Amino acid sequence: PPADIAAAVLAGRVGAKEVAAWAAMEAGVLRKLFAALWPGAGIRDRIMANDRFVLILGLELAIGVVSKMAAEWRERSSRGAFWQELDFVASDMALEVIGDFTLVYLLSPASATAPPPSAGLAKLLAALPAHFTQPGPFSLAQRAATIGYKGCMFWMVGLAASMIGHSTTVALMNARGQDTSALASVLDNSVQWGNFMGVSSNLRYQLVNGWEARGLPALRLTPALDTALTFSLRFANCYLGGEMWIWSPP
Repeated sequence: PPADIAAAVLAGRVGAKEVAAWAAMEAGVLRKLFAALWPGAGIRDRIMANDRFVLILGLELAIGVVSKMAAEWRERSSRGAFWQELDFVASDMALEVIGDFTLVYLLSPASATAPPPSAGLAKLLAALPAHFTQPGPFSLAQRAATIGYKGCMFWMVGLAASMIGHSTTVALMNARGQDTSALASVLDNSVQWGNFMGVSSNLRYQLVNGWEARGLPALRLTPALDTALTFSLRFANCYLGGEMWIWSPP
């Protein structure tokens, strides 16, 4: 194995199950290529900690992309403007992919191949679980802190993504000479989306991850049924999130 994995094994941070997951990844093609495309060891370490990581990420992206494209087609085609507004569609789809990837990535446990920080806030944060229901010897305080910590991370991601997306929409409309007076300001819209991501998305996705980490293994399903149930739960979560955003107060 690579030097960092070997050192982590000798230090007791990585166990046989994780090394086996790394070996399985190396023996494959898609997961190995996917891990190699990502800078650093973030994807590799998540695959080592959870061999379903790529499956979960793929399902989340597929659900989000298909649902978003269907909504774009329905809304823009009703005005006969889908093909004329492909730049809007591309912008919206890019933000959807970034958001879905971030939600899965930030809540996925990772193997401790790198030495943990030795002091300060970084040490405290590194000791937190990936999601508040992650199996492991975590204290109640650590699990509670994870809700707040991940909420802050999601808030920042939501704020940044909305600022980019809303600014792009305004710029494209201005370039077409369209009236933008009815749109919410970039800052107001971005803060609202950050709040939604930090509270609703944070809690919903942490619960989904908890069910997948604790509930699914207990059912001892076949791989096909496991995948079908994972898809169904994440589809329902995506639909619920869309409804909650629509009905959230301005």
